[in-house]
Amino acid sequence: ATGSPAIIMRHRDTEAHSGPAAPGDLLEMWLFDVDWNTPSNTTLIQQPSIDVAEFDSSLCGLSSFSCIEQPDTSTDLDPLREVIMNRLQYINFGDYETLVGNLVTDIDGADTGGLRWFELRRTGGSSNPWTLHQEGTYSEPDGHSRFMAASAMDQSGNIAIAYNVSSSTQFPSLRYTGRLADDTPGVMTQAESIIGDGTASNSSNRYGDYASMNLDPADDCTFWFTGEWNTSGNWRTQIASFRFDACGCELVPDSLSITAAVAGDNRIDIDWSDSAFDFITEDRVRRADSPGGPYSTVAVISDASPGSAGGNAYSYSDTSVSGGSTYYYIVRASDGAACTSDDSNEASTTATGQCT
Repeated sequence: ATGSPAIIMRHRDTEAHSGPAAPGDLLEMWLFDVDWNTPSNTTLIQQPSIDVAEFDSSLCGLSSFSCIEQPDTSTDLDPLREVIMNRLQYINFGDYETLVGNLVTDIDGADTGGLRWFELRRTGGSSNPWTLHQEGTYSEPDGHSRFMAASAMDQSGNIAIAYNVSSSTQFPSLRYTGRLADDTPGVMTQAESIIGDGTASNSSNRYGDYASMNLDPADDCTFWFTGEWNTSGNWRTQIASFRFDACGCELVPDSLSITAAVAGDNRIDIDWSDSAFDFITEDRVRRADSPGGPYSTVAVISDASPGSAGGNAYSYSDTSVSGGSTYYYIVRASDGAACTSDDSNEASTTATGQCT
């Protein structure tokens, strides 16, 4: 907020950096209040440290600038293990304030980088301390390092984090994941998505310093991310934007349950029950040619009882199918705006009739 001190934060791995003992490790915070008129009145005041779960900031030691592997080269990338990554994002929701941030950690003791992310909260104004609301470590069981991340929260409390991915079998790339506000605390629940899939290793160990994730003030839902990846020996900048369908939705509707069955030649019927939420106005039928998608919308079915929940069941007849081909369907319930359910179960069947 205007006139408030700047927040400066660092992580302290107590095994590596000594300092006060903690149940795990620490986030240390200072408030930096600059007086431009009378510089001698400027203050830097340390705040109470925040205990977090144990992390391991020793990536190829504590001073290496070369650790994250790349394919077909002995040049490894700087893990950027020294700092909390750019930037701490602050939001004031009125009854509480949030700070979202992240850092890289060794997830397996073998110098594989993963992402420790955290959300801090403060209630009751500036006289009260910041406390840990949730934290987690994100990685995937694929042997790739994830590092140099940027994270942010949208107006609904959903968190996004985007980052670099690299290993001896993966060229430096950019991906992102996230979580919705009502998901299980401490878990990134959204499937990992690719921003840019690298095709070359970087010629130097010098990589990044930081990426950037910012929230678009036009809607407070769209994330804008800037990072770097490789299609040649020199890194290139990538700008990407994305958002969660649930942003702006106070109550995410439950997913639907569907079935699919052949109802004649070149016809598949998809059936599902009415949503249990009375604000649903439409259901979106989506189809794919392979399990798990990608899906495209083939029909939008208006809710026959808007304002009422648990009404009559719905059905859609897909007559654009080709005999002998297998189709995979999901349905999403929506209010026609920000509130959209997660995917239903996937239902599939093989069409009969003429091959078209």
